[in-house]
Amino acid sequence: MRLKLTAGQGCYLHGWMTPKLTLSWQDVAADPTLTLSKLLSSGLSPASLHQLQPDAGAWVRAHRVGLADCPSMIEPWGAHPVRDFCADLGDIAGQLWPADLLQRMGVTYQDLVGIGLTPSSMALFSNVTLLGWAQLGLTRAEVAAIPEPVLARLFRMTKADVMRSVK
Repeated sequence: MRLKLTAGQGCYLHGWMTPKLTLSWQDVAADPTLTLSKLLSSGLSPASLHQLQPDAGAWVRAHRVGLADCPSMIEPWGAHPVRDFCADLGDIAGQLWPADLLQRMGVTYQDLVGIGLTPSSMALFSNVTLLGWAQLGLTRAEVAAIPEPVLARLFRMTKADVMRSVK
């Protein structure tokens, strides 16, 4: 599969000395400067880049994307930070992604628990509100197991109020 490029795109992506009017996955894999963000900034669409390489894992293995690119890969790749980028809890917390973006990437409360989230480490996600945790799948049953002082530190609410706020 080769994508057709404009003359400007060819120069921008391949260089002034070796411009090409096409782009293949082999070109991308051979040139470390051809990252997803550079390709997108050249005006290529996510859909066309997905046609070029539909496997999100191939982009990761070729080091043409990093965890920060995961939101750009929601559509059409369906990229997931844990599954596709092998992100750990600190990696995800460090991105400061809002809960709705985590949800669009398919991240659930259970995914985060699976990579080490504890009630105490929920504080690492300082930008995620109680509503956000509920959107990600925090349930009453899980809240019931969290000590009241931890809930008070996290949400500045009583345990009863937190319980009433989740499903």
